[in-house]
Amino acid sequence: MSGPSGGPDRTGGAPSPWISKRLLLFQVIPAVPVREKRPLIAWGDLSNGARQDPGERKRIIEGALDGKHDIALVCGHYVEGRGYFCAIDIDLPYQEALRHLRGVADCVTYMESTPRGGLHLYYFAERPVPTKKLAGVPIELKGQGSLIVVHPSKGYQPLNDNMPRTIEDAFELWREICAALGYDVDDYLREEARETEVDDRRLDEWLRAIVAELERRGLKPRRGPNYYTSLCPFHPERHPSFAVNHRKFYAIDYHDGRVFKLLDLAKALGLELITEFDAASDKPQKTRDRWLVGGEIVGEALVEIVAGETVDGEVKPALLVYYPARNRIEVVAQFEHDGVVYRPYPDLPFALPKAPDTIGPDPTLWEETREFIKSHFDHLDERVYDVLAAAVAWSYFYRDVKGSTPYLLFLGPWRSGKTRALETLEALCYRAVRVVDPSEASLFRVVELFRPTLLVDEMQVIDGNVRAVMASAYRYGAKVMRVVDPEDKGLSGIKFFNTFAFIIYASREEPPGDILSRSIVVHCERNTRPLLKRLDEAKAAELRTRWLAQRLRYFGKIEVRFDEFASDDGRLQEILSPLLVMARTFGGQDAAERVESFGRDWESELQGIEATSPEAEVVEGLLRVLENHPGDVPEVIEAREVAEALGGDWTPEKVGRRLSSFGLKRVKLPNGRRGYRVDLNLIARLTQRYRLKLPPLHFAITADTAVLPNRLSGA
Repeated sequence: MSGPSGGPDRTGGAPSPWISKRLLLFQVIPAVPVREKRPLIAWGDLSNGARQDPGERKRIIEGALDGKHDIALVCGHYVEGRGYFCAIDIDLPYQEALRHLRGVADCVTYMESTPRGGLHLYYFAERPVPTKKLAGVPIELKGQGSLIVVHPSKGYQPLNDNMPRTIEDAFELWREICAALGYDVDDYLREEARETEVDDRRLDEWLRAIVAELERRGLKPRRGPNYYTSLCPFHPERHPSFAVNHRKFYAIDYHDGRVFKLLDLAKALGLELITEFDAASDKPQKTRDRWLVGGEIVGEALVEIVAGETVDGEVKPALLVYYPARNRIEVVAQFEHDGVVYRPYPDLPFALPKAPDTIGPDPTLWEETREFIKSHFDHLDERVYDVLAAAVAWSYFYRDVKGSTPYLLFLGPWRSGKTRALETLEALCYRAVRVVDPSEASLFRVVELFRPTLLVDEMQVIDGNVRAVMASAYRYGAKVMRVVDPEDKGLSGIKFFNTFAFIIYASREEPPGDILSRSIVVHCERNTRPLLKRLDEAKAAELRTRWLAQRLRYFGKIEVRFDEFASDDGRLQEILSPLLVMARTFGGQDAAERVESFGRDWESELQGIEATSPEAEVVEGLLRVLENHPGDVPEVIEAREVAEALGGDWTPEKVGRRLSSFGLKRVKLPNGRRGYRVDLNLIARLTQRYRLKLPPLHFAITADTAVLPNRLSGA
């Protein structure tokens, strides 16, 4: 068996105890017979830590296996060496949920689908786990006092073979999963523990007083990025299971899931807080502000930033609030949800679309986008215009797909139209920001804040640190870590910045291989026909608006498997499949064929680049040494031999680094020199990869090489 987060079947043909029994293997976790999710026995004592009679548990399991009833496990029980058993119950289509959870590392655990198509994730946690269910949030944390129905109950199917993962904090993971699925549970929790008519300055004072009281009691509060964690003031324990959110101003007891207002917590601690207000300096505030840049999910709505009213000749941003379930649009200057007032970010660095009048099919959008590009940018290959139209479309959806994204490179000499190409795409793409020579810090901060389509000119002058960030940015979930407060010795002084971005860049020089391999290259030349001298801003604004309408229409519906472009090269599939999906969705069969044809040519070009690379040169030198070696193929060769065969600037050190990167094992020779063990299977694969011709090789037949003659002879 294999699954979305599991590897291949590791049973070796015979079911292991884990595969056959799965969660039922953990005998200290009580089992309860259920029918239609209703318990058939009293189980209250079991939820409070009572041990279950082994014979009773065995009978319950046998009844479930015979189909007499379903079976549920009691969450919150401690399993020695693993932790507290818990589950996260996601009442959303599991395929959709798993797509959104790709960037959450701790989601790789044992999981099951439910009869309604939902998802159960199973864990052990190092600290006690509360049960948490919030109205309007279809993700429930199952901990102390909860039952979870499991396989082999009717309709519950394992999705992988993983063991349940052990994590530190199930509540924090639940918050992260909710956020990844578009639910900001911090707002719900703060509403649950909301202080009425209290401003943030007063809440800060109360927070400091409570933390001081926890320290006075020896409960060891430690500040993290969002929480102070401490030993629980209400339960005896050795490991912290109490948390105070210093950003949202509430506290939670992990033992029972109780959420405290700060005033209620102070009362429970016997602490008196100042509650009087000075009308002049402490004016109560019932709401908090939050700035949006577009693309956020707020409640049931998708919020975008559009061009609003024009004031004194300046277009002010407005909020487009789209409710997919009702297919309804509202355009407002601001709106309030759950006590938060949302406003558009005032100084956005990208051109805004207008609010679309309708959301529906737009059969001419692709062709009009293609013609707009063609009227501003010249290329001899007509297929390029479809590739660029696909790139425009992809900019509106790549962050929703949450997989990986190609880069697009305009490569050519001076005055070959590269900058004009960037200007043209900047006018059309979603949240397009065009820059020259960005610093490393500015790059990942802009990506973190604005989540843009990033267009970078004069890429050849960019330093190595920026290129390192770019090399990571093609994959969803990639981050850089930076110290933001050198005075803070804890984790709150460190921040993680997301780097995932669709990058379109121009260069006069070919970039390093790690970036080139993530790119689709458009070779630029001087214009051969007249073009519009100035960008048609009115038409560009119209096209941006129409593409925004398609983003709303297809929100949550675009699926890219990253295998749509058929190729043996997995990286090439990753970078070309998204554009092919865009062409099929919006341009039709002819556009898709042109994009695929362009991709085939780029595939051939990449193969040629790889075949003439330094790595290919080293493999060729290695084959030359093996071919010229007297007698049978040696078991070990020296880097010196390969360097001598290559000549030129090649040194044994340079050759050795390449041989090690291939995976050849280093050994120490009797003469004290270092050699590399000859791996004929690996050499055969390298020869195939770099498209080199195998020379006739002679070797003794051994148990290790008996299968190789046909392979090495090209048969």
